[in-house]
Amino acid sequence: MSLLSLKPVAILEYDLDNSPAYFAEYLRGEKIPFEHIRIDQGAAVPKSITPFSGLCLMGGSPSVNDDLPWIGDVLKLTREAIAHDVPVIGHCFGGQLLSKALGGTITQSPEPEIGWGNCAIESGELAHEWFGKVREFPAFQWHFESFSIPENASRILRGENCPNQAFVSGPHIGFQPHIEVDEAVIRLWADKDRVMLKNLRGPGVQTRQKMIAEMKAKLPAMRAISQQIYGVWLGNVLERQMSITTEVIAAMTR
Repeated sequence: MSLLSLKPVAILEYDLDNSPAYFAEYLRGEKIPFEHIRIDQGAAVPKSITPFSGLCLMGGSPSVNDDLPWIGDVLKLTREAIAHDVPVIGHCFGGQLLSKALGGTITQSPEPEIGWGNCAIESGELAHEWFGKVREFPAFQWHFESFSIPENASRILRGENCPNQAFVSGPHIGFQPHIEVDEAVIRLWADKDRVMLKNLRGPGVQTRQKMIAEMKAKLPAMRAISQQIYGVWLGNVLERQMSITTEVIAAMTR
């Protein structure tokens, strides 16, 4: 299948400071078309998933439980994607949206997580399919709430301060950590929330100085995980589009 005929991946952004960062960079590098839909700038949530080959849900500052009209629209779109096997990937708030769309619940995290923390990969074939041979990695976190693992989904990543860090349901994957961030995003968040970081305490919370100091050593390790995960997810996108193309060709030649 020619990439020229591939439907774009929809990337939904809700906050100015929660850009797709490395996820968009990865798609550009693979020459995958995408549509960056800026809900934060007044763009409407797409009415249908039909024009898209995949759905990426970015992070955001609201709670999934907030009574905001666009949250309901995003959940509706996500459920449509799930119903039609259009692969979905969620980052932090986006992972929480995916969990809720699948019937999960969003509650206060056992501990807030701000900064770098180690995540351990679950044993089993499913986790191996997504992460390869890696058993743990440093992940960048920025959340106060967390998701439950939906029914018929499987946890593939866990953490010490917040157990549920990633889950898979078919071709869909939701993350609690921000595996998409780059250096610019980390510095932006750390600078914007200086006051909060001075006053917030907890076993999963780092100071601004510490998270910046650890970035040089830990970001490359997380980036390798991002590449691995995005590659598997994109494989699901391409497999589905290939299947659709094959079905169309078969119908035309009958």
